Amino acid sequence: MHLSQTVDIETPELVVVSYTIAGIGSRVYAALIDLCICAMMFFAMIFGVLLLSRDASDDAGIATSSTAWALAVMLMMQFVILWGY
Repeated sequence: MHLSQTVDIETPELVVVSYTIAGIGSRVYAALIDLCICAMMFFAMIFGVLLLSRDASDDAGIATSSTAWALAVMLMMQFVILWGY
C-alpha cells in the first residue's frame, strides 16, 4: 500500500503539474523549525530592547515616556514577527 498522495493539476495550456502532499511528520518538523526561528527572533528583540533601555533606565523604577515607546515598539515587533514571518 502506497501512503503518499499526489495531486495532478492540468493547466489551460494542457501541462500537467504533479506534486506530493506533505505528510504529518514533515508538517510537524516544519512547524517546529518555524517555532524555533520565531522564538529566536523574540529573544533577539527582547535582548536588543533591554540592551538599549539599560542606559535609559532610572533608579526609581518610574515608567517614563521612553519606556512606553519601548513597550509599543516591542508589541509592534511581536506582531511583525508572528504575522510577517
